Amino acid sequence: MKKIVAFDLKSIHLHENFEFLRKVCEKGDACLPTTGDLSAADLPESTTTLLTTSLDKLQAKTNAFDAVLKIADSIPASTLAAQADAKRDKAYRDGRKFVMAMADHPNPDLAITAKTVLFLYDKYGDPTNKSQDEESSSLYNLMQDLDALEEGVLESIHFTEWYAYLKDCQNEFLAADKQRTEEKMAKETGAIKTAQTEANQAYRELVDVVNALVLVNGETPYAEFIDFVNVQIADKKAIVKSRSTKSANKKVEEKAGTDTEA
Repeated sequence: MKKIVAFDLKSIHLHENFEFLRKVCEKGDACLPTTGDLSAADLPESTTTLLTTSLDKLQAKTNAFDAVLKIADSIPASTLAAQADAKRDKAYRDGRKFVMAMADHPNPDLAITAKTVLFLYDKYGDPTNKSQDEESSSLYNLMQDLDALEEGVLESIHFTEWYAYLKDCQNEFLAADKQRTEEKMAKETGAIKTAQTEANQAYRELVDVVNALVLVNGETPYAEFIDFVNVQIADKKAIVKSRSTKSANKKVEEKAGTDTEA
């Protein structure tokens, strides 16, 4: 039987936390059988009311979380993050243009290789039209796919420098985003922490309600919502795992460097 899997929202970054909650609210409003929704007509009124109350609470707490985060406009690092975001946008678009040009290369083998890379670029849509957190996620997925290509593929179409530049721009943005978050928290740590904690608690309460209602009413009324949330959780877990791996590798490299110097 379907259920929303457990996930510790504290393991992701501040803006990722908000974006996750925003998506959950949006999806819940669109597909959960709440009061006044035609899909709730055949369900017990008590369960519909309980679900509506829980979703309304999450939406209210998420809106409060958003309001606190909007102090970003007065944070100096926000300008750096915006500039870094624009830089990575251009790096993505310029790199894709290069691959498109290579897809028309007179050498058929190189053209086929370029089309393979172009397919990966188009697989996740244009990330530059998404929110910053969604763009970070899309670029992460793109880079994972590019890294998985056989050795020599990118070199054969002279794309290694373009790819390295995109990686640098992505890392530059992530660093600026981290600095922005730290400055925000330094400015209003209490307000942000309180709003985040309350929103996350409201999310956990909604998860408990949905999982309990599956046992009462069956999974059909809630299946679409559960599947959506679990996909979002899987995506965030992959990002957390990647960060952990990079951090561990960095420590190993730093230790190796220290041992070499010694």
